[in-house]
Amino acid sequence: MKAKKCRFLNCKFWLDMLFPNRCPCCGRVIQWDKLLCRSCMDDLPYLDDTPWQLRYSDKTGSSVMMFDYAVSAFAYESLAIEGIYSLKNGYGMNFAEYACKILCDKLENDGMCKADIITAVPMSRRKRLARGYNQAEVISEYLEKALDIPADFSLLKRTKASLEQHTLHSAQRREFADSIYYINPKANDVKDKTVILCDDVFTTGATMNKCAELLKEMGAVKVYCVSICCTEKKLSGIKE
Repeated sequence: MKAKKCRFLNCKFWLDMLFPNRCPCCGRVIQWDKLLCRSCMDDLPYLDDTPWQLRYSDKTGSSVMMFDYAVSAFAYESLAIEGIYSLKNGYGMNFAEYACKILCDKLENDGMCKADIITAVPMSRRKRLARGYNQAEVISEYLEKALDIPADFSLLKRTKASLEQHTLHSAQRREFADSIYYINPKANDVKDKTVILCDDVFTTGATMNKCAELLKEMGAVKVYCVSICCTEKKLSGIKE
């Protein structure tokens, strides 16, 4: 195992000679084995330990919160927005990996790292073909390695989207989520299992809430929502 890791690091070193490693938040060239530059690591808008019920329960806009826990690493602002942008545009894998290290610590501290399956909010087939990957699955795969919990992306599907979610207000997002996400008829069994559900940004919570509802319809007993960022409109839970 140690020899395999050494070969990987050696390969990464030589790749960096040809394609210099850059901080996904600011673009500075950084050491080949680093994920972010020190300045961005210090300046990211880390979320504090405000109880998750206070941070997320009023964001779904629904009288019924279908998930059992939620956690994010950063507030969706400043450098975190740059990190998410880089992740969506193919050069922010370092940012996802760094965020997942923080998320793993939060899950462990909250006693929420014992789950059976990790999955991701699905992306439409058209968008996936255009982008080449689903950033929510990237997050899931980092967590899979760190927590030693298998990932399964067969559970949920998404129809072709006619609108971009960022253009919608809260009520429209809930209606939109209700209309585009559905259970995959060929999904693996999740009955009596605890599922970690991943996405890049928790905005109104409509998407996560709908996906959690579907997972529970499939028999999941608990759904934990994990995202890199959370929009912060009513709370100021940011470490200075």
